Amino acid sequence: MHSEGQMIRFRAYCRLGYKMCFRAFRLFIKTRCMKQRNYVVDILALTFALGAWISVTGFWVELPILIAHLPEGWRISSQLSVAIQLANIGPVIIGTISWHKKGEGDERGLSLSTRRCTIYSLLILGVIANIVLAFEWNATIVIGGYSHSLALILLLFSVGLIGCTSPVLFMPLMAIFPQKYLVSYLVGEGLGGFLPSMVALIQGVEESSNNTNVSSISSAKDSLPLFGPTVYFLFIASIMLISTGSFFLLNNLPISKKEMMHFLNSDAQSLSSSNFMEDCNGSNFSSPNEAPQITDIPQDQMFTLGFSVS
Repeated sequence: MHSEGQMIRFRAYCRLGYKMCFRAFRLFIKTRCMKQRNYVVDILALTFALGAWISVTGFWVELPILIAHLPEGWRISSQLSVAIQLANIGPVIIGTISWHKKGEGDERGLSLSTRRCTIYSLLILGVIANIVLAFEWNATIVIGGYSHSLALILLLFSVGLIGCTSPVLFMPLMAIFPQKYLVSYLVGEGLGGFLPSMVALIQGVEESSNNTNVSSISSAKDSLPLFGPTVYFLFIASIMLISTGSFFLLNNLPISKKEMMHFLNSDAQSLSSSNFMEDCNGSNFSSPNEAPQITDIPQDQMFTLGFSVS
């Protein structure tokens, strides 16, 4: 059973989370765009954003339990930090490809379809990596006569690619939706760090039966978690699977498509009207209201943050 101190901390975290959610809800109620937003798109944007950093933050939260079973001990933390930093190769590759395409005369950079396929690949990679972590987190390989947790380091590098690449893939893709849904996305990213912490807090430690008449230090050493890393990483994998499904629905549900195309049509219309007025400085049009309205904009002329809709 849980110690009294852990239960007190758990209740404190629950009260803090409740207060934060209540204040966020009150702020949400006061927003002017509340009547105009679609709550299904809000939920999909939030759950999609959960997959951005939850694998990385979830791993670090679970690290104290993993350390006791790894041959490197606490020394592995520096190796894992290097693996996360190496995962920054993801945004470098994306930026290089986009820059190369623009250098060839394609001002759109990466197309929307390419970005979508890349995001699908990263999210599926996160699901697979967490499932493998659930069963192979303590696997070791002998190198130079010493055991090393090479599989753990490679798997953390894999999930690190998702978090490091999300700023250049996930957030720009949300730009094809109205700006009001970006708030839901950012809330989802924040929950990606809050949920693993709460699960780890529930996981806690369970005092084993052989702790009777033992010092407090020995008791802490012999304590056992309520459930093991396998269950924990399977939970993270399920969240990644939900994030993948949300991204699929965000791109294919008629409600989402309606929000997306309505925003892009209005944005392209205002942009084209502005360019048209700049070309008519010497004409009789004195204001945008007097200019002809543009109602039909081809999709291949719509651009948002450097990538096209087509």
